Amino acid sequence: LESGLIAHKPNGELQIGAGELFIQPWVRQGQGAWQRLDDLTGPRFVVVASSEETLSELDPDSQAIIQAIDGRCVLVQAGTASCHESQDAHGTPIFEERDGLLTQWLAAYHAIAVIARPDKYVYGIAQNAHDLRQLLMELQAALIEPEVHGDRDEHR
Repeated sequence: LESGLIAHKPNGELQIGAGELFIQPWVRQGQGAWQRLDDLTGPRFVVVASSEETLSELDPDSQAIIQAIDGRCVLVQAGTASCHESQDAHGTPIFEERDGLLTQWLAAYHAIAVIARPDKYVYGIAQNAHDLRQLLMELQAALIEPEVHGDRDEHR
């Protein structure tokens, strides 16, 4: 995708990774069966991170945005002891990754998190906590703007 609901840089260029079809790693929660990530998250906005630290740095405004857009945060981690828990201390689901696909994908972008749209295309990729908070604010603005401005493009 090159246009629509995807993240852009301040100069208007498409953000790296935005608009790509998001990968679907095999994951499991606790000792459950291996499933594709999108089967477990459903058709909604999803913030996918690989560390609890990333999500713990989200401020209350960012958390409110995720809730307002009916989004969900999930942790996807390589097989570690913490993956045997089904959620972290904040109730965020923890999924164990089977093949390292997400870990490799995030590393290729030097990223800590990704926001996937309900249709599983990438809205944006965050390389740090500030980027993630900024992406969430931009996503909220993009979702609200059409409602605020109505059909302004029809008059051009």
